[in-house]
Amino acid sequence: MKSQATARLQVCSILLAPQQVDSHMSPRAQVVLMVAYGVMITAGLVCNAAVIMVVVRRSQIQTPRNLFIVNLTVSDITLCLVCMPFTLIALIHNKWVLGETLCKLVPALQVSQKKINLAGLISHHDKIH
Repeated sequence: MKSQATARLQVCSILLAPQQVDSHMSPRAQVVLMVAYGVMITAGLVCNAAVIMVVVRRSQIQTPRNLFIVNLTVSDITLCLVCMPFTLIALIHNKWVLGETLCKLVPALQVSQKKINLAGLISHHDKIH
């Protein structure tokens, strides 16, 4: 009975132990990078959401130019949620550590986000000229 309890404790301690991060950066540099990315992601989400809320709530400023700006803010929010966190993880580990599926999915999402943004820019440019 005592050996089973000891075995369970060993398994739990292994599962709960901090994972070694194979990184090329010092722990201090990792913290600085995480804080910087955290600030950029948070500021990007909050500021872009504020722009969307202002344009949506005020019908008198829903001009084609401002709707284009809303399109850009949606693109920026997508960048903050899809691109930046995965880039941060890859930078810290100096390699891809999130598995094969995400390895293929994340770049596809990043490229499609940029293409959608470019299509909106071209569409807006065509409407102006």
